[in-house]
Formats: sequence, structure tokens, C-alpha cells
Amino acid sequence: MATMKDAKKVAKTLGANFAKEKMGMTITCRCTAPYRKMWISGGVHELVDDVYVGYENDYQDMIDRMNIGLEDCTDPQCDWCCEEE
Repeated sequence: MATMKDAKKVAKTLGANFAKEKMGMTITCRCTAPYRKMWISGGVHELVDDVYVGYENDYQDMIDRMNIGLEDCTDPQCDWCCEEE
């Protein structure tokens, strides 16, 4: 069974940012791709796993999706990547 420590290690290896936060009755884990990159799994900039308090986050799923890899964001108008002009 994968742990948050395992997920953080994979994220760090890929240059991604991993964060866990609690809001109300929900615990959210986020893994944000490096600048100008996207996760191949889903074609998104951030992988998210939400669970209710008392349940375990699916760290193995996040690790599996991170391990699929990253690709460049090729959208010149990407709201996520574009710096304020």
C-alpha cells in the first residue's frame, strides 16, 4: 500500500509539487506538474484526489498517474501556464 511519503518522493523526482490540505470534511491531495508541463494521464496540469475525513487518499493511483509521465503544454493561451502580461 502506497503512502503519502511515496507519492511525495515520486513527485519530487519529476519536479512536481505535492500538497495535502484539509477543508471542512474533505482531505485533498494535489500534485502539480512543473511549469509549462502537463500530466499525460488526463492531459491536466494538476492531479487531484479528494476524500472525506476518515478515508484514505489513493496514493497508489496518484503514483501510477505520475509515472505515466509529463508532456509539454503546447497551448500558447493556457491560463495555467501563461504569465501575466
